[in-house]
Amino acid sequence: MKTNKINEKFLDVLRDKTGTASLFSFDSDFMKAHFKRDYSLDDYVKLSLETYNPVFYGFDMQAFVPALKFETEIVAQNGGTVTERLKLKTDAGEKYFEVNRQADTHIRLGEAHIAPVEHKEDFAVFDWYCDVIRRNDWTEFKKAVNAVRGKYGETLIYSMFLTPPFELLYWTRRENIYYLYYDHTGEYFKAMDAVNAAYGILMQVGAECGLQTVSYGAPGGMEFTSPSVWKEAIVPSSKAFEVSARKAGLFTQFHCCGKITKIIEGGYLNDIKPSIYETLAPPPVGDVTNPARLRNLLSKDITIHGNIDLGLLKDGNPQEVLVAAERLLDEMQGYPHILGASDSCLWPGTPIENIITINRRYNEVKGK
Repeated sequence: MKTNKINEKFLDVLRDKTGTASLFSFDSDFMKAHFKRDYSLDDYVKLSLETYNPVFYGFDMQAFVPALKFETEIVAQNGGTVTERLKLKTDAGEKYFEVNRQADTHIRLGEAHIAPVEHKEDFAVFDWYCDVIRRNDWTEFKKAVNAVRGKYGETLIYSMFLTPPFELLYWTRRENIYYLYYDHTGEYFKAMDAVNAAYGILMQVGAECGLQTVSYGAPGGMEFTSPSVWKEAIVPSSKAFEVSARKAGLFTQFHCCGKITKIIEGGYLNDIKPSIYETLAPPPVGDVTNPARLRNLLSKDITIHGNIDLGLLKDGNPQEVLVAAERLLDEMQGYPHILGASDSCLWPGTPIENIITINRRYNEVKGK
């Protein structure tokens, strides 16, 4: 079985709640810019190993649920613009997204202008969703996991992403989330409960197949939400998520970018207590000007990921980014920390030498 000592070092920080590692997320835009072409899983794994980076592989478990597959039909065409309807047949009736795209390139033109959950009666779809997850046959998913594990073994950390419970599977339009929440609060909470019940099943199945982490988060900091929404809805639904993750034995990665100072000062992250929180982002992507002060407000059970400025990573030299990493760790002294970019991902064109410099310093395992 192939192993990866850098992965183990990363997981040890989470298990022991002490020490330092680093992780840079090689997202699609960064990878395409680096390779100057489309890339494969082999490309991603090879680059991660060459840069001493932990190697994650995420499964979309819901893609293995036939009942959740949207059917596409064209409902209108006006010149070079096509209107598509992505339909889902449910026990609560047919639900759909409606989106515009370019006829020749299939590029979407903006967000959906109709979503499955628009009105009070649409909330019934979440009970149907939970029932579908409960009744699903996971044989094909288990085969897919075994196929990847058979090729890569422990070279990878196996993970999955789940939509934050408050965002209801992304089956609403973002601009409608708060209207629905305030207009139909009771139904909204029942929907989050149904989603979390389904997530408990997904996490248990995933863990039984060897998955180790699950990622989720919140719709954003104070530029999108308010302290009252966090206290009343995001915290309780996230705590329920954490209970299911711990029951399954999974580490959690909670992402909330942007302005998060008031969220930490309010104690909301301590209430949720994810394994990893990302990130204490400095301006302009966030509002953290004193990371040490906010770190001191957080539980030691929470490992922070990130905090190195995106612009410095892209435009600085290896010595400059290493100095920034060392300065950051001085501010985080006494707490577990995983170095990374200040907004989780990397800007395309970030020099690979900058990533190697930090990862070799904090991830390389010697004498083992």
